[in-house]
Amino acid sequence: MKWILTSLILLEIFTATGKKAGISKKCSSFDNVEIDYTVYGKGKEIVLFVHGWSCDQTYWRNQIEYFKDRYKVVTMDLVGHGLSGTQRSQPTISSFGNDIVAVVNDMNIKNSKLYLVGHSMGGIAVLDAAVKLKERNIQIVIVDVLRKKFWPVSDEFLQYLSGLMENNFEENIYNIVRSAMFIPTSDNVLAHQVAEHMSKANPDFARFAMLDLYSGNYDELVKNIQNINVNTVLINSDIEKNDEEGLRTMGFDQIITMQAVGHFPMLEKPDEFNRLLSNYLK
Repeated sequence: MKWILTSLILLEIFTATGKKAGISKKCSSFDNVEIDYTVYGKGKEIVLFVHGWSCDQTYWRNQIEYFKDRYKVVTMDLVGHGLSGTQRSQPTISSFGNDIVAVVNDMNIKNSKLYLVGHSMGGIAVLDAAVKLKERNIQIVIVDVLRKKFWPVSDEFLQYLSGLMENNFEENIYNIVRSAMFIPTSDNVLAHQVAEHMSKANPDFARFAMLDLYSGNYDELVKNIQNINVNTVLINSDIEKNDEEGLRTMGFDQIITMQAVGHFPMLEKPDEFNRLLSNYLK
């Protein structure tokens, strides 16, 4: 399948750069679909990186070397992405949250400090997982998805999204990613590679996941996060204006905005991103 082949090619490119390979592991999610994840380093505290919609664990390639000497770094492919299984008919935010829980449980972390770092859709999935893992010692980092309260969305917008993914999926997604998720000064090669990769996703799976993400009402989820008192920081880009006042009203008072960067700050400005994330992990 095209999206799996693309992930294999990207993984091959990544490992060919000379970076030390991690330990590849497998586990099963709640619906018995196989999840692929990779462990680097042997630190006592764990940093689990979760990718966004139609991405995979290679999107965190610039964070592994930086953090693996101090932490146990874990990257994972959510079901339907990368090297994980695809046999899920309803890829919802809750199901992706369950994938994260499955990886955490498979690692047998016990009392170790756990940092969940989620990008874009993966950030919402991390919130879902954190509630389900509320008995554990967790801190959260959400990357470039909560710039404002984006829910609820109109039926018209959902219909627009659905139409984009029902017809000419590959072309439409490539153009949206290339034009709306990067800025004019973004590296053209990187922007093309990301847009090309995301446009090769399974259209039906990607469409269901995207519509579930945008049709959700996350008021209760955010309330639950505040109730269990999980320390949360938002690292956002300035690709659009951040509603910091509104975010603080929701209970998110640790907001970091990276300047002159698109939707993938961990790829576009990895040194700055790693430094900011490291400061929070301390």
